[in-house]
Amino acid sequence: MTGAGISLTDRGIDIRLAAAAALLAALCAYALGQVWHGFPPDLSAIWMAGHLFASGQFDLIYAAPAGFFGSSPPDWQPLLPALGLQGRDVLPYVYPPLWAALVAPLAAVLGPQAFFQAAAVAEIAMLVGSVLVAWRLCRGFAVPLWAWILASAALIGTSVISFTALMHLQPQIVVVFLTLLAFERHGAGRTATAGAILAAAAALKLAPAALALIFLFDRDARALAGFALTGAAFALLSLALAGPALHFAFLDSMGAASAGLFVTSITYSAEVLAYGAAALLGLAPEVDGAARNFRVEVPGALALLTRAAGLALLVWMIAATRALDPARRLPARLFLLSLLVNLFGPLGWVHYYLPQLLMLPALAGLLPAARGAALAVGAATLTSWPVLLALRPALPGDFAIAALGTGTMLILFAAVTAKVRA
Repeated sequence: MTGAGISLTDRGIDIRLAAAAALLAALCAYALGQVWHGFPPDLSAIWMAGHLFASGQFDLIYAAPAGFFGSSPPDWQPLLPALGLQGRDVLPYVYPPLWAALVAPLAAVLGPQAFFQAAAVAEIAMLVGSVLVAWRLCRGFAVPLWAWILASAALIGTSVISFTALMHLQPQIVVVFLTLLAFERHGAGRTATAGAILAAAAALKLAPAALALIFLFDRDARALAGFALTGAAFALLSLALAGPALHFAFLDSMGAASAGLFVTSITYSAEVLAYGAAALLGLAPEVDGAARNFRVEVPGALALLTRAAGLALLVWMIAATRALDPARRLPARLFLLSLLVNLFGPLGWVHYYLPQLLMLPALAGLLPAARGAALAVGAATLTSWPVLLALRPALPGDFAIAALGTGTMLILFAAVTAKVRA
């Protein structure tokens, strides 16, 4: 039955798409209401760095507390009352100097809360954009758009990954949007643009630079050139705006942040499992099973072995995805390589896995449908905030919860590589 040239089937598809979009919009409106008057500790570091840069207090930008994470730098404490941040955990700044330089003009005219609210609108909009860009990246084999949006709304609403990113208004949301956009453009044949966008993401956080390996695997000289030239331009801009001293301070800060292993219930790092195994074998000090938010020193040999394992998995991933058709190979490699970068990188916070969350609906098309859907549901369940809330009182400390989360990500990597190879 038709009317006005539009079939009833077409109308049904439009209704499903509109309903899914409305659900996602309602979820985002709810999230915006939750963070509107809140205090995001991670984003507060960005505002504070911009404020210090704008006021010429460059030597304080990379101040940090003992142990680095968990509290405000002591050198910032005298400044916080006048800024309306007394009693708040304004976390240390761990990002490249370019962030501080670019945020400085905003921090000079916007107070912390106004800055947080503007960032909340921008980041939630980028999260919605990431859902759509991820679908475009996988559209050659993905479920219909309405089903993708519906699944994404369910994932964002229940995942500890998205919950942590939103509650902290994590800059990772911006980085992930740029990263997904870069590889969507790569898949669309706009390879030089893809390289440039990925370089912009790497200028904000260094980790996306490792994803340029995908351009190398594809032997895409234009993408590599776009990445290299744009990255060089950002580096020169950063040096011009911030000067070399802040860049040396940034490198020192990164070294301090990645020294040892800071364990919380949302630390998903391969070093958690490696250290736990070494402790069981008597090769490392025992872990206090009841401890929460604590740091352990990882033996140098163990850290090297962990990195070697990461490289071995990288080789396995390349071999497993080589025979895929291009429409599947690109999203598969992005999903798997970013997973490895997060697992074996210097820091392993749960919100780093936002690309995996946003691409989980692709598993139903990337793998045999039933297996892919089951794997996506299983991974989503084990990394959901309801499960985390149930585990916290059931388990005495953070190490076991972190090990479960890390193990889930490793199993996800193994299952995807095994099935795409098969």
